[in-house]
Amino acid sequence: YGFDIESLQRSQEATISSQNDNILALILSISSMTLGVLRIDDILVLILSISSTTLGDFNS
Repeated sequence: YGFDIESLQRSQEATISSQNDNILALILSISSMTLGVLRIDDILVLILSISSTTLGDFNS
């Protein structure tokens, strides 16, 4: 048919990852506005822990 399943899956994964980047950027901007008291490191650690758990759900 002119396309294989693997390339289709790769494009879907790329779309998902770019959406995740947009969400992370949104979370970061909101966090920096509302949680200016916290250090950026604390926010990054929080986001990393959240994203790693959601990624773990995808992989299993």
